[in-house]
Amino acid sequence: MPRVRNAETGRKEPLTSHVSSAGRGDAWPIFSPDGRTVAFKRSVAPTSNSVCLVPAAGGESRQLA
Repeated sequence: MPRVRNAETGRKEPLTSHVSSAGRGDAWPIFSPDGRTVAFKRSVAPTSNSVCLVPAAGGESRQLA
């Protein structure tokens, strides 16, 4: 699950709420060049993967591909 460090508390907090288990979940986060968005891989089944985006400050993710 992608995590980001809270600037105020210093704690790592989950960026997405998708639960990981048995090869499913969110992985491989990478920041956009401007640092405002995080792209990541979401697996909902062993053979079903998608690329999603979420604001780096947190919020709802959306499927890109």
